[in-house]
Amino acid sequence: MNENKIIITGAPGTGKTTLLNSLKSKGFDYIGEPAREILYEQRKVGGKGVSEVNNRLFRDLILSRSINKFLTFNTKKLTFFDRGIPDVIAYSVLFDLDINTDLKASQEYRYNNKVFITSPWKNIYCNDKERKMSFEDILPFHDTLKKYYIK
Repeated sequence: MNENKIIITGAPGTGKTTLLNSLKSKGFDYIGEPAREILYEQRKVGGKGVSEVNNRLFRDLILSRSINKFLTFNTKKLTFFDRGIPDVIAYSVLFDLDINTDLKASQEYRYNNKVFITSPWKNIYCNDKERKMSFEDILPFHDTLKKYYIK
């Protein structure tokens, strides 16, 4: 387990990035969200690794990027992660995909046991170029995240 790697997670549009930007402004390191990066990259080149085209590929890309970020940012300094490897489990459940690989990766690559989970908040939720889910769609995603982080 790496005590210096702390996850801030939650359903899309729950204020994670705003919170992380605030921490960054106070001098803390933070690692950006893999799913947003992948969506941006894939849409820019017309790739198939987006949830609306190939959700299995999208999930696999998120898992790969998450593991890469975990291994690349092996620091002794306190670092906050916008989502972590266990988040991939929630994507798999959302897409009705097998979670065994995600569970194995979550057990292999361990962050600090303290995880911060932001809650859905309708008043701040909005869609953008990468975030297509409705507010109602994020609620089961939030419940799944919470369930698997507790496990």
